Amino acid sequence: AGLKRSQPNFVSSGIVERLDLRPELALPLSGGGWHTLSSVAVRDTFYSRSRLNTTRPGGTVELTEPVNRASVELKVAILPPALERTFTVPSSLQKLFGAEVRHTIEPEITWRNVHGIDNFLSILRFDDNDLASDTDELEYGVTQHLYFRPAARNLPPAIPGCSTPDDSSPISNQPSAQPSALSLSNPTLMLPPPADATPDVLNPDPQTSTDANGIPDPSVSAPDVPIRTHAGRTSRCTPQAAPAPQQEWFSWRLAQRHFFDPTFGHAVVTGRRNLFDSTLSLSGVAFLTEPRTSSPLISRMRFRTSSHTDVEWDFDLDTGASKFTSSNIFLDAHEGPVFGGVSYARLNAPGRFFTENLDTNALVGSPTSNFSQLRLLLGYGTPSKPGLSLAANAGLDLNNGGMQYGSLQANYNWNCCGLSVEYRRYELGSVRNEGVERFNFTLANIGSAGNLRRAERLF
Repeated sequence: AGLKRSQPNFVSSGIVERLDLRPELALPLSGGGWHTLSSVAVRDTFYSRSRLNTTRPGGTVELTEPVNRASVELKVAILPPALERTFTVPSSLQKLFGAEVRHTIEPEITWRNVHGIDNFLSILRFDDNDLASDTDELEYGVTQHLYFRPAARNLPPAIPGCSTPDDSSPISNQPSAQPSALSLSNPTLMLPPPADATPDVLNPDPQTSTDANGIPDPSVSAPDVPIRTHAGRTSRCTPQAAPAPQQEWFSWRLAQRHFFDPTFGHAVVTGRRNLFDSTLSLSGVAFLTEPRTSSPLISRMRFRTSSHTDVEWDFDLDTGASKFTSSNIFLDAHEGPVFGGVSYARLNAPGRFFTENLDTNALVGSPTSNFSQLRLLLGYGTPSKPGLSLAANAGLDLNNGGMQYGSLQANYNWNCCGLSVEYRRYELGSVRNEGVERFNFTLANIGSAGNLRRAERLF
C-alpha cells in the first residue's frame, strides 16, 4: 500500500510504503455440541517511514528511517453447546407472539495472544492495520435470542388440483442436531441442513454464520435489514393453516475482555487515549487511559418489532468506574420507499478528546468527555430506484443546543446512468466550520467517478 495522512498537526512526507504479510493456519474441531477453532498466524509489516518514539503531547514527528514490525498470534475460540427451549404461547397472546416462542442462550469464549511487537510507538498511524499491539486477553460473552413463529391463518379450502409444496415443519421441542449459534444471521435456518448439502467454498454466502467446515463464526451478527415478521398474502393452493416461517424478535449480546497484560507490551501511555486493534474490535469508545486488566462490559440489544421497524440499544458499562461510558438508542422505520430514523447518543469517556494549549501549542487530553447528540434522518427512495431519490439528516448537540452537522443528498437514475449530489455543513466551532459539496456519476455496468463515497450515502 501507498499511504499519506494529513491533519491539522501532522502531514506525512510524500507516500509512505507499507508491505503487510499475514499467513494463518487454522484447525476447526467439533464434537458433542462443542465447537472450537484454533489458529496460529505470523505477521510481518514493513514501513518506509517511522515516527519518533515519544509520548509527548505535541503531536507526531515523522522520521525517514524505515521500521519493521513482526508478531506471532495464537487464538482459540470455543463455542459451548447452546441452550434452547421452546414455549407454547397462551392463546390470548398468540396474535402478538404467535403459537410458539423459542429462547436460546449461546455462550462463547475466545483467548488471543499476540507477542513480538515491541515498537508500537514507532509506527505511523494510517488505518486499523497500524494499531496491532502485544496482547494476552480472554473474551467471554453470551448471546440470547427470542424467536417466534406467527400463528397460522385459517385459509379457505385449497382449489382442487392445486399442487401443495412441502412446507417447513413447526418448531420442534427436540433440540436440533446443531445449536442455534450456527444460524445467527438467518433465524429461519434453525434446523440443520440436509446431510447431502455441500457448501460452496468458492462462492460463500455473505450472510452465512459458518465456514465451509460448518464451524460457527462468533463475529457474525444479524443482518442490518429488518426481517419480515408477518406472513405475506398466501395463495389458495397453500394448505390450510400453513405454518409461517420462524422469525427473530429479540437478541441481546453481553461481552467483556480480561487483559492478562494490562500494558499491552508497554504500549499504553498513561493519561492519554490509547487505541489498539484489540480495544477497537470490542468497542468504538476509547477506554484505555491507563493500564487496566478488564474492559467495559458491552451490551448490544436489538428488537425487531415488525418488518417496518427496528429498535436497538447499545451501551458500554465501565465496571471499574461504575458508570456508563456510552449509551446509544436507535429507531429506524420504513414503509415502501419512505424511511426515517432517530438516534440518541450519550458519551462519557475519559481521554476522548484533545484540546490545544495556546501558550505551548501542545495537544492536551481532556480528563473527561460529556457528550449528548440527537440524530435525525428522513428520506425517500433507494440507490437503485429509477428517477429521483432524496434524503437528509442532521446532528444536534443537546448540551449546547445547536446543530453540529447537516446534509442533503439527491440521486437520479436513468436507464444508462445515475447522478448523486450532496451538500454537507459542519458547525463544530474552532474544530471545523465549513460546507462540503460532493458528487458521484455512475455508468451502468462500467463504473463510477466522483468523491461521494458509498459509506457517506444516506440511502
